[in-house]
Amino acid sequence: MSLVYAPLVESFPDGSGIPEGVPSQRGNPSGPDRLRVQVDGFRRCHGLHEQARCQFLWLDLVKFAENVRPHSSFEHVHHFTAPAVGDAGVVSRQSVYQRAFEGRSPDRLTIVQGRDQSKPKHCRACQTSWMERDEKETDVNIAFRLVADVVQAVVDTAMLISADSDLAPAVRMARELNPSPHIVAAFPPRRYSDELKNIMPGSLQTYVSRVKKSLLPETVVSLDATTLTRLQNWA
Repeated sequence: MSLVYAPLVESFPDGSGIPEGVPSQRGNPSGPDRLRVQVDGFRRCHGLHEQARCQFLWLDLVKFAENVRPHSSFEHVHHFTAPAVGDAGVVSRQSVYQRAFEGRSPDRLTIVQGRDQSKPKHCRACQTSWMERDEKETDVNIAFRLVADVVQAVVDTAMLISADSDLAPAVRMARELNPSPHIVAAFPPRRYSDELKNIMPGSLQTYVSRVKKSLLPETVVSLDATTLTRLQNWA
């Protein structure tokens, strides 16, 4: 009889490993633990950038999920983001990364685009003006996907790579509608939510040691057969 592993618990401070717990009969008793991952791209990117600048942005999220849950049967990752606007360099880097990611895992990745809304900001003290970027629809899209996966029973473990407390109502609703699947959070570097942690059976902090083992190759062939090279300064 196949066994399903218990939910994640707190990772060790050095990020050396995450205990998987004892076997559990909860979830999908007829096969391995089916894992799907929902990624808050904006918070994941900014958390990594604050932690280590550009060193680990060339991240393979499929590989990361497999490293975090090695005993699960990984099925799919939904990467929620919004098109970059304005700065041509930012737009180009986002495009290269997403094309590389899609080329590496075409059947196990879906990129879900929200929208970008920029608004003018002004500091009266220093008389400086700038445009502040605000990503829209990401949290709503994640919430819909999470609830749909849980209600349709296509997942045994749903992992949220986010620390957005706005997702708490969706987590509560999903667990109320179908309490069998485990819903766990992998908080991006320098991001954390007590509210999400307290309503989930397991959570972990993303440590650099685990990210370093989950990078895309130096070169990746995109879906249109273009060879894409790791971006400058992206380790």
